[in-house]
Amino acid sequence: MKILRDPKRLSPCVLVLGMFDGVHRGHQALLMRGGELAQEMNFPLNVLSFEPHPLRVLAPERAPALLNTIPEKARIMQSFGVDNLCITTFDRARADQSPEDFMAEMVETYAPVVVVCGFNYTFGKGGQGTGKTLRENVENAPKYNDDVIRSLDNPVSTEPGLGVLYGNLAPEGSILKIAAVPETLMTFK
Repeated sequence: MKILRDPKRLSPCVLVLGMFDGVHRGHQALLMRGGELAQEMNFPLNVLSFEPHPLRVLAPERAPALLNTIPEKARIMQSFGVDNLCITTFDRARADQSPEDFMAEMVETYAPVVVVCGFNYTFGKGGQGTGKTLRENVENAPKYNDDVIRSLDNPVSTEPGLGVLYGNLAPEGSILKIAAVPETLMTFK
């Protein structure tokens, strides 16, 4: 397990997106799903997170206390098979970045063949980018359908739903088959 700060270009991978301010059960579900996909597809598992917490830049008075330090997160994530914890600097320039520029940079830097994110993951200026934005920009991905996101009553997760995005994200990647996603996490039609 490596901690990479502001990486420039990595090999194709399964990429999990999230702040991971604490590696709670919802985050663990994302890591488990990412780990399963990475093993099935024989790609490294990378996590993209930010430092400082975006609210430290956007609204410091509302910034939460972090539950885990970066080394603590790395130790926990390693137990889920994460190969690289990639820490991207969150500053005013990142906060002002358009969703399209964020996605282009993500593809250029990480060459993801699969992206896994929580149902409430946002990116780009004002949080305009969402899982739906990612899905709409993934070549040959199945249509995302907001109305099938279900609440999890399962005590394994504190998150109301998870999203898994598949497609030809890597510039030279191949189109991937849709893997089965447990209905209790999220269903795409």
